[in-house]
Amino acid sequence: MRIAVLGTGVMGTPLARNLLGAGFQVRVWNRTRHKAEPLAAEGAYVADSPADAASGVHVLVTMLADGPAVEATMTAGHGAESAESGTSAESGPSAPSVLSTLPPDAVWIQMSTVGVQWAGRLGPWPAIASAMSTRPCPAAPDPPNTESC
Repeated sequence: MRIAVLGTGVMGTPLARNLLGAGFQVRVWNRTRHKAEPLAAEGAYVADSPADAASGVHVLVTMLADGPAVEATMTAGHGAESAESGTSAESGPSAPSVLSTLPPDAVWIQMSTVGVQWAGRLGPWPAIASAMSTRPCPAAPDPPNTESC
């Protein structure tokens, strides 16, 4: 099984390591590429863009900073941003988005801390809604009445 982890920060890196340790093929991407590169020594493929990471995977996990970062990563056709310039390694109309390269039967597990407002905003995207159902399942009760999991 191929799994992509978008976001290799404090939570995404250990997640990717655990998946690698369990024997999964793992593809990783981070806005700041050097944060993802140590995972290559452990067997991960470090992708040049979110779309590259998502191509051909069975499961996509987003573990990004916030709702706007998830939206930008999933819909924009860009690669890692340069910390100095804020420009991306891959951009423009020819660059594919994650949603366009994610296989139709793939599962997207959105684990970023986005809050209730962004969970509702991310779930009904037409490209997602036509291919899969969404279900909010917060890791911590916020608000406390989240029995939908």
